[in-house]
Amino acid sequence: MKLRVAIASLLVASTAYAQAPGEVYDDSELAPPSMAPVAPVIVVPARQARRWSVGIGFGSMELAPHVAPDATTEFDIAQL
Repeated sequence: MKLRVAIASLLVASTAYAQAPGEVYDDSELAPPSMAPVAPVIVVPARQARRWSVGIGFGSMELAPHVAPDATTEFDIAQL
């Protein structure tokens, strides 16, 4: 069955035509572009004033595998 489909696809396929090297099409038939290309505007960000900040964070996390929920591991976190 697969062999018949492969042979049928070869017999039904049409010839493909490609552009030969050196063959060019006349560009005068094409419509001009609807918009002219625009150069991108590069905006330099303003320099920010010197700033500083202080943060504090704390927390805890407890992890346990699904197969052994009694085998837990605890993490305590504190930072400044």
